[in-house]
Amino acid sequence: MSTDLTFDDMLYLGTAYRVATHNLETYTLQGKSQMIDGQAFEVVPQSTRDEMTHIIYQALETENADSTALTNNE
Repeated sequence: MSTDLTFDDMLYLGTAYRVATHNLETYTLQGKSQMIDGQAFEVVPQSTRDEMTHIIYQALETENADSTALTNNE
């Protein structure tokens, strides 16, 4: 893995946003196990992905602009 962030950039991000870790909500997306081309995947239903997209928009306090454009990548 590589990044164009300098060490100072990473240090700043770590210290500037440390307080944000006190206000986290976590979610678990539940899907069904499925073998695709010999590899195991957890496939999450579209309705669950749509719901999570809505939650993210709310958290970002943005309008729910055409979320179907973000979730119809099947």
